[in-house]
Amino acid sequence: MGTGSVKVELGGDEREVSKCINCDGVGSLTCTTCQGTGIQPRYLDRREFKDDD
Repeated sequence: MGTGSVKVELGGDEREVSKCINCDGVGSLTCTTCQGTGIQPRYLDRREFKDDD
């Protein structure tokens, strides 16, 4: 079983950890989002990022 968390590197020394949105961090072996790890892939992060320019 995984940790049930989403680990995101935000750049610099910033990191964010939250649980998988699909299986609610349980790490279910049938979860298609995290494939049972509980860790959600980066491409599914739904936050909006704005350019600095």
